[in-house]
Formats: sequence, C-alpha cells, structure tokens
Amino acid sequence: MKPQNKGKGPVIIISGPPGSGTTTIAREIARHFGLDYFSTGDIFRKVAKERGLEVSKLSKVAEQEVDWEVDNKSKQAAEKGNVVMESDIAAWINMDIPSIKIWLDAPLMVRAERIFNTTQKRVAEKYKNLAEVAKKIKERRDRDRDRYMERYQYNVDDTSIYDLKIDTERLSVQEVVEKVAEFVSKKLKP
Repeated sequence: MKPQNKGKGPVIIISGPPGSGTTTIAREIARHFGLDYFSTGDIFRKVAKERGLEVSKLSKVAEQEVDWEVDNKSKQAAEKGNVVMESDIAAWINMDIPSIKIWLDAPLMVRAERIFNTTQKRVAEKYKNLAEVAKKIKERRDRDRDRYMERYQYNVDDTSIYDLKIDTERLSVQEVVEKVAEFVSKKLKP
C-alpha cells in the first residue's frame, strides 16, 4: 500500500508522549519532504492562549467542543494530504486515511529534561525543576489518556497501530530524522 490519500500526497503522522521529540521531528520531516506541517498541539496552545490558560490547565478542563474542533482540523488536514501531522491521536482519528504512522518515545526523565530546557526559553510555561516537569507531564499524559479513552475509546498507549517506533533517548535529532526519512522514503516508493 502506498500511503497516499486519493492522489493528494502522503500523510505522515508522528506521535509520542510529551518530550519525545515529536514536534522537532515532525517539522524536520515536513521540511525534508516539502510537506505541510500540522500540529494539534499548536491548535490546543492557541485555544489555551485565547482563554488565558496554560496548556496544562486547559488540558484539565478540555471541553468536548475543543477536542472536536481540534479533531476536525486534524481530519481536514489528513484528507487534504501532503502533510506531516504531529498529534497524540491523529493516528487513531484518521485510521480510514492511508498514512505512515510513526511513534517516538523516551524515558520519562529524559523527556522531562528536554521539556525543562525548552520551556525555560518560553515565558508562558516555567518549571522549578526536573521533578516538577516529570510530575506534570505524567499527570497530563494520564489525564489525556483517560480523556481519549472516555471520549473515543482510544487506548493511546497501544502503539501497535504505528508502522515505525523509535526510542529517541540516545539519538540526536539528525539521527532520528534520518531514520524516519529513510523509512518514509521506502514506504512511498511505488
């Protein structure tokens, strides 16, 4: 199966827990293949900003309408094709659309350190230490997992739907990009 949507170009979905590298890798893969970049996290952050909330707070009170808005935009992007999507549940929501699904992961403390280092550069989200980051990302993941199971009956911890799984702990960004690009290139060959 050539993972393209009705002749409209490939759909590449990159998922993983916070801090695993999904945003960075999805952007780099989009650039590498000349595809659009779509992030449900960006949409969620925009909604949080509009409501004057931190992402973690919006995640706690995420209303079904917010989820549906994000999901609809995800579906539209996948149907359009020519896109790299970075999302927790795009692989589940878009099961009916041919795509290449990639899962990135790393141990909790590695992810916490990455987020801590990244968020120290942002004004909106600052953490006191790595333990606080680890606690918050675990709480967020647990909340999101429960929400997705309740609303959609998706078990986001089930990674069996992904075509490629990469542990990013000991890999540089470039090494992950190379692995993903090589895999995608093989999948896209006629």
